[in-house]
Amino acid sequence: ECKGHPALRITMVFSEAAILEWDAVPAGKVEYRVEWATKADPDKVHVPIDRESMRRARVHDLPPDTPLLFRVTASVLTDSPESGGEVFAELISPWEEAETDLQIDEMMESNLCLDPLPNFPGRG
Repeated sequence: ECKGHPALRITMVFSEAAILEWDAVPAGKVEYRVEWATKADPDKVHVPIDRESMRRARVHDLPPDTPLLFRVTASVLTDSPESGGEVFAELISPWEEAETDLQIDEMMESNLCLDPLPNFPGRG
């Protein structure tokens, strides 16, 4: 029996994106799924990232200026999916809260001169 869950950290939040990191689940074959929902409608869960092997993700297309909930699910597999591995256990983190920034309008964008995610390693 597996106990515990991956500890999720929301490391950065922007107007329409967030960067999340989580602790590794100590198992041989693990895939992670990121989910989010608005606090206003927590039953409508979005899954922007599924079957991720890395422990960090960049979530795009979030609604600006909105209180959100994020969580990560770790699926512990019996073997790699390519070898016919099946889900042995799922560990689900508690929901973590964050609020996206205000939407960037044309005036704000014209005054910006930086990239908030320069050379961010990994996929998103």
